Parts: sequence; C-alpha cells; structure tokens
Amino acid sequence: MIRITLRYIAVILLIGFFSACNKDKGPYSITQELDVNAIDSVSYVVHVQPIFDANCTNCHNASHSKLDLQSAVSYNQLLYTGFSASYVNVSNPPQSKLYLHLTGVLAIMPPSGAIQQSEQDLILKWIEQDALDN
Repeated sequence: MIRITLRYIAVILLIGFFSACNKDKGPYSITQELDVNAIDSVSYVVHVQPIFDANCTNCHNASHSKLDLQSAVSYNQLLYTGFSASYVNVSNPPQSKLYLHLTGVLAIMPPSGAIQQSEQDLILKWIEQDALDN
C-alpha cells in the first residue's frame, strides 16, 4: 500500500515538474510572431539581442572579420567599432545598414533568408527609439 502511494506521489511530482518547465519561455519566443505594437519601449538586451543570438551569432562571432554580434560586444560593434560602423542611423532608421541587411535591400542577412517580419519591425522600432543600450 505504501509503495503504491509513493508511486502516485512520484508521478504527480514528475507531471508538475515537467509542466512547470513548459511555462518559462522568457520575454517572448523567437519562433512566434511578435505584436510589435504591444511593446512600448524596445530593449536592446531583452528584445534585440535575442534576435541576434537566434539568427546571427553562428557566423557573426569573435572570428568574423567585420561584425561580432555576440551579447558582450554587439552593441558597440553595431554603433562604434564594427568594420562598417555605424550600422544604425537614428536620424533615418529605414536607411540603417542593419535594417537594410535584415530586409534584403543590401545583401540579405542571415544568408539563409530574412528573419520574421515582426523581428525586422522590432529592430526598426528600436532604432526609431534612438537605438539605446538598454
């Protein structure tokens, strides 16, 4: 009788554990469409860097000769120290090199194809909000 009760408790605990893990998805899931209009203030750390992490850092890392988009250096690389910096133009956001690459006006990045439209819109909104390091 005690063994059966312990088995039921163990099963209930395992179900609870695995269902709890499914709920923690961070600020948003990269794979789902974002409602960019619902985000008032775009954060570089919370919104923009995860897009780079998911789509860009396989190539754009410390070994890339022109632009490293890893979290420790990406902001400075985009605005100040990258090969063709600045990749961001806050006075004319749609003409930012970063945005033009993401939309395919310049050589499409990532080369595998454009990122989701909502991610492009989010990065444009970040640039429109003065491309803050926040």
